[in-house]
Amino acid sequence: MILPAQEIRRRCASLAPMIWPFVERDVVRGMSFGLSAASYDVRIAESVTIDPGEFVLASTMERFCIPNDILIVAHDKSSWARRGLAVQNTIVDPGWRGYATLELTNHARSAVTILAGDPIAQVVCHLLTEPTSQPYSGKYQDQEAGPQHARDDGVLKDALPELVTIAFTRFKAELPRIVPGLSDDEWDKFKREEDQRRERSHAHPS
Repeated sequence: MILPAQEIRRRCASLAPMIWPFVERDVVRGMSFGLSAASYDVRIAESVTIDPGEFVLASTMERFCIPNDILIVAHDKSSWARRGLAVQNTIVDPGWRGYATLELTNHARSAVTILAGDPIAQVVCHLLTEPTSQPYSGKYQDQEAGPQHARDDGVLKDALPELVTIAFTRFKAELPRIVPGLSDDEWDKFKREEDQRRERSHAHPS
């Protein structure tokens, strides 16, 4: 089921507003934003110029706090779609919080300029049959304002051994001040035991 205007309004008036700031309905540069019959038109937070065939990321001015029984889908806004701009139909999961990053592509033959504060996409709120037992808890939770690029969990994992080595090297340089009299043999023994502990931990994760 899709939420009508009155239910969107009610959920945005709660202590944890689903969409904030909430606007009943307004017009800027000839385009409407805010609440409509069964959706809400959000605005772009930064000015962008998109060349033909170009893809850019942009952020909404609005912050979302999605209840566990709601799923939001961001659709093209017709005024922009008729000029060749697509927003890739972004999905916002139940339980997610933050400023939405939109993926914009210009399919037209000329550049498109969008000014900060312009209406950019239409979000439709879908009601689940019951609150999900698996609300969003991933790496984009509490996403900050501004366009956010994809976050690769594997990058940090791959770099971890080198980071640990650097940390130990810098820590060793501070040891004479922290533990006066610690010998190199004692340091090597400590580091060897720590390496073995980490290897056991990786082999038998809890």
